[in-house]
Amino acid sequence: MSISFRVRWKSPLVLVVSLCGTNLVVLSDNGRKENGRGVHIWQSADLTRLDRVVPDVLRKTFLDLNPDVLKGDGANRRYFQFEADRWYLVRFEKKERRAALYVSDRLVYERDIKPRGAKAREIQIITYTPCEIDDLRLVGTVDSEWYHRRIK
Repeated sequence: MSISFRVRWKSPLVLVVSLCGTNLVVLSDNGRKENGRGVHIWQSADLTRLDRVVPDVLRKTFLDLNPDVLKGDGANRRYFQFEADRWYLVRFEKKERRAALYVSDRLVYERDIKPRGAKAREIQIITYTPCEIDDLRLVGTVDSEWYHRRIK
């Protein structure tokens, strides 16, 4: 299952993409202490308290105290952020045991996931600042149990 789209912000802050319980958050630093920078993938059906999900190592307060984490190849992936007024092609893929974020055809972050993780039916895109989204594409297989319940 995957979702892809082109996106551009005037002022990027938070992008959340959820594919049926496998979730992605990308933080883009805007200078405020409570915000941060980086990518995190987790499994949960509940997206109501995103502020509690983001690890402390992605928070601005941590990054200010540990500036060396932003250096090196690993940091270019883990601490990726979107820049203002640029178009990006975002693709979030969920496979049976792995989830991955690609930005403009470059692997930015990937993480192992549980094959029987959180159960959710929804596919969501959440952003907290205005943006333009174009070329939205969802690719996946319809759950046969769900389909049979719908047509009865």
